[in-house]
Amino acid sequence: MAILGLACLCCFIATLMPKFDAPAYRKVRGIMYIVLGLSTASMFVMFTFMDEYITPLSTLAYAMGGYIYI
Repeated sequence: MAILGLACLCCFIATLMPKFDAPAYRKVRGIMYIVLGLSTASMFVMFTFMDEYITPLSTLAYAMGGYIYI
């Protein structure tokens, strides 16, 4: 979870930098957010198969978190 939080912070900081606003970095920004979204999905899969380590939540809660993120 810490790595995911760090990735979110890095994406946020990168979007605030004027250098990354150029069209040349459009592909980099797209890949960055796709990788971040897939890493979030991997956490969902991990939580699904490791029930003994987490508090049970419904799938609706995870779906709502993804919707808010997007």
